[in-house]
Amino acid sequence: KLKAEYPIKIGFFGQFRKEKNLAFFLDAFMKANFTKPVELIVQGATAKPEDGKAFEQLKDAYNGCKNITFWHKNLLGVEWEKALLGVDVIILPYAAERYRYHWSAMLFTAIGFYKPVLISPEINPEVLAEYKIGATIQVQIEEDFSKQLEEFADNYEKKLEVYNEELIRANKDYSHEALV
Repeated sequence: KLKAEYPIKIGFFGQFRKEKNLAFFLDAFMKANFTKPVELIVQGATAKPEDGKAFEQLKDAYNGCKNITFWHKNLLGVEWEKALLGVDVIILPYAAERYRYHWSAMLFTAIGFYKPVLISPEINPEVLAEYKIGATIQVQIEEDFSKQLEEFADNYEKKLEVYNEELIRANKDYSHEALV
C-alpha cells in the first residue's frame, strides 16, 4: 500500500545517452517550486565512453543541488530491486514518437513495483488511458514541465489512494496469469 512519506523520491532510471537531453529535465526540476520536499535520484548506466563523460559533466554541473542524487552505474539484481523500492515515483520523460507503440520495460517495471509514474504521452498511451497510475508530462517547454512536476508533487498525497487501487488493478491485468 502506498503512503505519503517525505521527501517524495522520484527515480529516473536507465541507459544514459547524450541525446536524452537530461539537462532539460534537471533544469525544469531545479526551477520547480515544490511546496513539499521532493528528491530526485538520477541513475545513468553508460555504454560508451563519451556518454560516461557527458553523464559525469552533468553530475558535476548539478553537484550543488542538495535534492538531486546521481548514480553513475549499472543496477543489477538485488541492487536494482532496492533502488526501485527506494523511490516513490518513477519518471519516464522519453518524448520520442518512436516509443509510441513500443512496450516500455520501465513502465511495466514501475507497475510491477507498484510505483506511480510521470510519463511522456508517447509511451504506451493506452496504459495511462486505462489505469490512473500517474500523470503524463510534456518535455518540450521547460516552464510547462516544471509546473507539471510541481502539480504532481502538490497532489501526490491526495491521489495516493487512486494510484494504489489502479496499480493493483494494472498488476492484476498484466500479471503472468492474465497474460498466459
